[in-house]
Amino acid sequence: MYALDAGGVTRKTPLIQGFYFKNIEVGKCIIDRLYYFSFILTHYP
Repeated sequence: MYALDAGGVTRKTPLIQGFYFKNIEVGKCIIDRLYYFSFILTHYP
């Protein structure tokens, strides 16, 4: 089970997870900037 896992699954999983988590980080960055700009626009007219 472990040998099969080490050969097949774990080779694909880090690529998928890395791509997925990278997109999450980019999304967080964009959302943070939107919150930041909306905060400035609403508090400093």
